[in-house]
Amino acid sequence: MQYQLVTDTQTLAAFCQRASTKAFIAVDTEFVRTRTLYPQLGLIQLFDGEQLLLVDPLADIQLAPLAELLTNPAVIKVLHSCSEDLETFQTALGVMLAPLFDTQLALSFLDRGNSVGYARMVEEMLSISVDKGESRTDWLARPLSDKQLDYAAKDVLYLYQVYPKLAADVDAAGKTAWLFDEVTLMQAKKRASLPSEYAYLTFKNCWKLRPKNLATLRALAKWRQELARNKNIALNFIVRESNLYEVAWRLPAKRADLFTLHGMTPQEIRRYGESMLGIVADIQQLPPNFIHQEWNN
Repeated sequence: MQYQLVTDTQTLAAFCQRASTKAFIAVDTEFVRTRTLYPQLGLIQLFDGEQLLLVDPLADIQLAPLAELLTNPAVIKVLHSCSEDLETFQTALGVMLAPLFDTQLALSFLDRGNSVGYARMVEEMLSISVDKGESRTDWLARPLSDKQLDYAAKDVLYLYQVYPKLAADVDAAGKTAWLFDEVTLMQAKKRASLPSEYAYLTFKNCWKLRPKNLATLRALAKWRQELARNKNIALNFIVRESNLYEVAWRLPAKRADLFTLHGMTPQEIRRYGESMLGIVADIQQLPPNFIHQEWNN
């Protein structure tokens, strides 16, 4: 298998110009998302049927030509389970891929299984066993090993081979328009950013809380969401959801009370204890009629 590791703008731009004449290209990304709210792009894989590129976004390279290709309405971008890839490109390039064909979604529309993994798809459709040993690798470390690069290249190589058969089957089933409509809905959801005032709605069992406790959870969730966005920290690396819920449920008044909460870690208390206690105290001072009016509006 031949591929090229690209670290310069000229090579990328030349590929994008040629690929813009193709009916479709296979696209994939490798990223790291452990302690950050947003995915950190480590590698971009592209295959147009002739040339397979592994683009290093950490090199001194301009990605504008790629952004133009990824939004070219004449070229279908083929991905598998594209949700996080969409978020990765939106964060790194500020673009939303379109038009887009998701092979995992296509399998679902064909009643071949929900959330079918890439390796299973390739094995069933191409009779090729995929080694996923590098899936947990650190894609931000440099240099990338030959094993990592080979693994990344195969992702788009096989994806390109799978697409024509899947696209034909979806079309034969009369579901092509449905698939693209579903992708459009997914893209709209990715573009929309949930206001921090409504971050509490993602918490489990928030409906069980009384008005004052619920008002506290809303304020706590808003604080955590805004801090995560400003600092690019994964939400649960600030305070875990279950612990934030406990604070809203128990309404601790002093630092010692935080240590009695089940699951609360000393690190969470040390870093964010005063912030959480301040929010609880602020809500406690609100008159009951004000809180009831807030939830009824």
